[in-house]
Amino acid sequence: MATILLDENIDGYAEYLSQVWQLCRQQQLYLLTDNRNQDKADSFETIIRKRSLPTSLPVFTISDIHRFRSERDYVEALVAKLLEYLMDAENLRGAGRLYLP
Repeated sequence: MATILLDENIDGYAEYLSQVWQLCRQQQLYLLTDNRNQDKADSFETIIRKRSLPTSLPVFTISDIHRFRSERDYVEALVAKLLEYLMDAENLRGAGRLYLP
């Protein structure tokens, strides 16, 4: 059974979020977050690229958090894609970040 930890509004706290991700890696939990960029050397995207291992579970990223909060069709498509990824979970290790619609 897959366990998913949701990052809600940790924006601007890349180092804190990296600690959450470290816990996820240790406990074999998936992290679900909203879209992050690589505009700074300490951004979460940069941390994922530097610290991800071939055995790391992917970080699932919601591409458009505003649509996620307001559009049922978008949420259904996102959940369908997430389930598709989870069905192939072992082949996704080391992928870093995977985007959901």
